[in-house]
Amino acid sequence: KYNEQALHRIRSFFTEITNHDVELGILMSIRNPYKFYPSIIQQQLKGGMNLSIAFDKWLDLCADYFQNITLRFERIFGSDQVKIVRFEDSIQSEEGLVGATLKHAGLQKSFVTQSVFTKTKRSNPSMSQEASWILSNVNEDVPRLMGSTANPERKKFKIRRVLEIPGQRFQLQSDQLHTIVEKSKEDLDWVCSRYELKKYTVGNTDFTSADSATNGYWSAKTLRYIVARLLFFPPRVRESIQRTLHQHSKPSSIKWVASLFLSKGVMMIAPIYDYFFWINGPVRNWIRATIK
Repeated sequence: KYNEQALHRIRSFFTEITNHDVELGILMSIRNPYKFYPSIIQQQLKGGMNLSIAFDKWLDLCADYFQNITLRFERIFGSDQVKIVRFEDSIQSEEGLVGATLKHAGLQKSFVTQSVFTKTKRSNPSMSQEASWILSNVNEDVPRLMGSTANPERKKFKIRRVLEIPGQRFQLQSDQLHTIVEKSKEDLDWVCSRYELKKYTVGNTDFTSADSATNGYWSAKTLRYIVARLLFFPPRVRESIQRTLHQHSKPSSIKWVASLFLSKGVMMIAPIYDYFFWINGPVRNWIRATIK
């Protein structure tokens, strides 16, 4: 979406509708990579990728990600019309994230300090680590496309039910975070120096949380949520969930045995449930007629 042809079209569009009498500028927000890339990878999961592909894709881009975008903006809109701010500074400001963005865009303080901006609630919460593992396997086992056509099995899959699975906070492994931070450091330093921003620093303490939640995965709350909704997932998705339990639980763990038992039990019941209530036409039609 940052290719120069598209940016030229955007610039031409705004120039035409404003009778050529305004200055067009770019306001861009950057974010610490060890927070930014996990957020981006979650979006890629929601879009249909698995964790491995999403990580590799962004690892290839992060070496010059901000520099590429910034230089394109400068070439098309002019270097004096590009302004960059730090996401971390915006969320800490008294105006809040939305208010701070509007303030940087030139709006008056009396306007941006209204409660409608300062009290804006977060609308894009992170998924749990358990949910990310499950969704990654679902994307691999039940892809959105089969060749060039939509996968009919995917239409039955309600992604919201996976995204709402409770559990530990989503995070990349510490070695993955180290790789991303090291590879993107030069790019981030370049942007901060060019736009006179405080440079980012990432210490060892920022990576310690990546391994701290290991014993908390697949809590009773998480398992209860999954089991209560397994019957509403298509069969292939249920198989993906079962595979995830095998992959990301310790064989010696009681939780692993419990999760395997629960998943096996529901996997055995589910086909019977499907047959009598949804797949078998006469029964389904009889229920519908009786309800009417």
